[in-house]
Amino acid sequence: MFLFYLSASVLVRCYPQAGVLLAVPLLYMLSFSYAYGRVLMMRQEMEKTISFNLSYDVFSRVELRKVKKFHLQDDDSGWVPAAQGTLAVMPGIDDIMGLGAAVSLAALLRVGMDNVEDADESYLSKDKLDDFGMPVVNNKFYDIYLGGEEGLIMMKQIKP
Repeated sequence: MFLFYLSASVLVRCYPQAGVLLAVPLLYMLSFSYAYGRVLMMRQEMEKTISFNLSYDVFSRVELRKVKKFHLQDDDSGWVPAAQGTLAVMPGIDDIMGLGAAVSLAALLRVGMDNVEDADESYLSKDKLDDFGMPVVNNKFYDIYLGGEEGLIMMKQIKP
């Protein structure tokens, strides 16, 4: 803010009408902050939806309630479909927010899923995926695989 005031005072001293030039960066900052807030709201809404759907699927199925530990595999591909237009016009928002995982472990803790941890590379090998077999739950956002007393949650890439 101080830098904006300083540049305005210098420009007005040099040329009185030049202060109007600062309206362009001001409008850009305002539109960027508004778009950032909208994308943040969309991201939170998407995370809530996925975490509630995931907890419902886990707690409503008897075979999944017995699982001692779930491994969450989440690819880092742009997962906020409602914000794709904004991110295409303002790619800087993607850099600032770091739109990575579709759902965080903290969001799953809030809905009562305390037995979830990030999947390491060993769970993503072809042999390990064959051990899990067919998905028990096939959702638009994720698949849940069951293998003994362990489960694997694989997030899907969401297309706009």
